[in-house]
Amino acid sequence: MNRKPLQQIIFPLVFALILTYFLTHLPTIVAEESNSVKITFVRPTVNPKQGTPTGTEEGAGSHNGSCRLDNQQTDIEPLIALVPEEKVANALDTYVWGKTTLSHPTLWFYTAYPPHTHAELEIQNEEENLIYRTYLPLNNPPGFVSFTLPNTSPELKIGAKYLWYLYIKCNGEDTPDDVISAWIERIALNPGKLRELDLVNFFAENGIWYDTITNLDQLRQNNPAEESYASIWSNLLQQVGLNKISQKPVVQRF
Repeated sequence: MNRKPLQQIIFPLVFALILTYFLTHLPTIVAEESNSVKITFVRPTVNPKQGTPTGTEEGAGSHNGSCRLDNQQTDIEPLIALVPEEKVANALDTYVWGKTTLSHPTLWFYTAYPPHTHAELEIQNEEENLIYRTYLPLNNPPGFVSFTLPNTSPELKIGAKYLWYLYIKCNGEDTPDDVISAWIERIALNPGKLRELDLVNFFAENGIWYDTITNLDQLRQNNPAEESYASIWSNLLQQVGLNKISQKPVVQRF
């Protein structure tokens, strides 16, 4: 009877054991690497001498009782722009602004109002001329709302700044109950063929706030089971001072 050499028996056995180990532990290794990913947003330098305009990150309206949820017992304002607020040294003003590379970007804000609250969105150019207006029905629980400018709206021009306002009208009257405003500047920057998290990281490293959170939101939609993306989202909001609402969900997309 022919017997196989001992090494011909041991080597396949060792290989099988090693392969089994990696197949068993690979999901854990991948998950640990995914959970360790952190995106750092590099804030653009703000120079007030350049005429960088101000805005209002949190609601600046009357906040009367009809505009708050009945069970809302919190120090969180019911209306907040998801835009970095920059405090400039030796200046009283703050600068609420961000950048985009898109002609029709997505705007983000947090709302906490009763159902059937009406919102009016306006965009003005630097000469304070109205270039776009639309109305949004807010029928969502407290959370983040996004609005993508439609292709039928005027495109944002490269190198230009625009001021967008969101007015809250709880009772359908002309006078708004609350309002926020923030600036958006379109710049020319081509990310090439980057995809998914690499694209998010590219925009964050270059200080392109609007595109950073919009692409990350798209990534979260495409991968709802990936918890690390939710962690990256919350961390990004905390980096720009939005700690109080960093754990809130996205509740409506227009």
